[in-house]
Amino acid sequence: MVSERDIAQKFNISRSNSRKLLLNMEGEGLVRSIPQKGYLLINYSHTRSVTLFRVRSAIEAEAARMACENAMREDFLRMMLILDEMEEALDAQDPERISTLDIEFHHALVAASKDNMLIRLYSFIFIPTTCEKWPTDLSREMIEIHRHIFATIRARNPVAAENAIITHLGHRQRERELEESDLTGDLERDAPLLAKKRGKNKTRRAQLS
Repeated sequence: MVSERDIAQKFNISRSNSRKLLLNMEGEGLVRSIPQKGYLLINYSHTRSVTLFRVRSAIEAEAARMACENAMREDFLRMMLILDEMEEALDAQDPERISTLDIEFHHALVAASKDNMLIRLYSFIFIPTTCEKWPTDLSREMIEIHRHIFATIRARNPVAAENAIITHLGHRQRERELEESDLTGDLERDAPLLAKKRGKNKTRRAQLS
């Protein structure tokens, strides 16, 4: 729990600037105001990565359809430049740069929809408190997939654009589901052993009593 006074003192700023900062953070969904107490940091750590992928896929699929209708020349140029930079980063084997450009491409796609609600929702799922760094496939095939997505939008084919996004993100979503199912499987495999051990302990305590 933090207050306007805490922020003002810690960062040596005025109370009015502290209030503006906290209000901005509340608007971004980072903190929640508790009357007469202060602001509480919102915990998103229990949100599964698979859930984030599903939400992201739904937003991008609709954004791709809208981009086919609303994208302008500068939107196409921006995506083309990002794709060209991706090629350069791949040749240079620069994974950090490719990861950044991957995110920029998808943000550019959503921005091309010109739908403020989609843009706002999309920006939210990328804030550090809601997700880890999105994984990036460092391959030529990955860039070709992005070029295909771009081509469907440039051709203003909403059905093809939506399908391209769903196929692309669906593949990555399934990878995450497998990762999480592996973790669940480990717990399920260990459960009988733990139960057996608890049973033995219970029997031993009964014998001692």
